[in-house]
Amino acid sequence: MFRRIFPFALFVGVAALAAGPAPGQDKKALAAELKRLDGTWEVLGAVRDGESVPKEKRDAMRLVVKAGAYEQRVDGKAVEKGKVRFVGVEQKVLFVEFTPADGPNKGKALTGLLEWLDPDGARVTVPLKAGGGRPLRPGSEPGSGMALMIYKRAQE
Repeated sequence: MFRRIFPFALFVGVAALAAGPAPGQDKKALAAELKRLDGTWEVLGAVRDGESVPKEKRDAMRLVVKAGAYEQRVDGKAVEKGKVRFVGVEQKVLFVEFTPADGPNKGKALTGLLEWLDPDGARVTVPLKAGGGRPLRPGSEPGSGMALMIYKRAQE
């Protein structure tokens, strides 16, 4: 009997994680976290599908967030714009959604994880493609289809 129930219980648990946090998350707390994200962010570290992004590329990258909108910039030019929101939190890990307004992922949410490292630092893990599913833990291993970014608030 255990052999029949355990796979089903495991499936239900994984499905619950993939579906996101329980309804009734504190919207005020999530809004406060989103406000905390406002600003310009430099990329201190980046790994895509297990491969480190070279420093010269990272140095050219910025993420600008204001009032639920984001803009990714490379060499000062916008390469992607869209909406960002937090949809839940569990054990100090925020569930974040980036929804591009243009490009190949237009209108498709990239669901990820955000952890505050300190007041001016954050670690973000997102799938490289929309529909890749929310990561279950921070990081980017080879073949994972995930990107890991370490951000520091830029001095403006």
